Parts: sequence; C-alpha cells; structure tokens
Amino acid sequence: MFRVFLLLGTFCGVLFTTAEGIACYACQSNDRGCGSEVHIYLQKWIDCGEDTYCVKLTEQKKGSGVKTIYRDCLNNMQRQTMYRIDLPSLKRQNYCLPGRINSDSREYCFCNDLDGCNGAGHITATISVILVSLVVLCLLRLLH
Repeated sequence: MFRVFLLLGTFCGVLFTTAEGIACYACQSNDRGCGSEVHIYLQKWIDCGEDTYCVKLTEQKKGSGVKTIYRDCLNNMQRQTMYRIDLPSLKRQNYCLPGRINSDSREYCFCNDLDGCNGAGHITATISVILVSLVVLCLLRLLH
C-alpha cells in the first residue's frame, strides 16, 4: 500500500511542477518533418525562456498560392525586423491574428500552455492521454 501512495505522490509532483519557461518548435515547412503538422521525432524543441509564446506563422505567397509555415519562439521572431514590424500587438493563448502589415498573407498563432504547443495540437493531447493512461494502469496493477 505504501508503494501506491509513493507512486501517486510522485505522479502528482510531476504533474503539478511549475516550469521555468516554455519550449517551442523552431522550424520551417521546407524542413523535413515541419509541414502542416510537426513530426515529433524529426523536430526538437528549443528553450524559449520565460514570459514568451510559441508562434506558428502561416504565410500564403500572393500569386503563387504557396503556403509556408514558420514555427519559433516569440522572442526570437521579435529579433528579426521582417517579423517584428508585422507581429500583431495582441498576443493571446491559442489565438490567431493576421499580420499588421501583411494582413492578407500572414497569420500568427500564439500559445504558451504546453511545451511544443506550436506543433500540431492533437499530438500533444494524444501524448498526454497516453501518459495518464499508463500511470492509471500502473496504479491499478499495484492495487491488485
């Protein structure tokens, strides 16, 4: 019984640990594994620090119809002039807005709830469900 409480306490400690910052994907759609969805084994997270967002920028080239996706930390994008002057003033969790200058061709989406949140949303949810399921199965096995 002691092992069950120890395992449950460890799980809760890991679950409710506060993070120092956020980690985001940093890639472009022409990189392998960084298309409309991120291939989690080919793309790695980078540490973005505190008080920032992960950004997914979708850009539709006028005339050609070519769609390009850029993913990075907000603080990295703010260092580059071409993005800094176009970034929307309002930044919210899970909120997408057009660019200030290129409003018809660029859309910026912001998130800061989970590491890697600027990848495909359902992948993060799937990993969380799998991890919680494994912990529950371990607990049930220890009880019997």
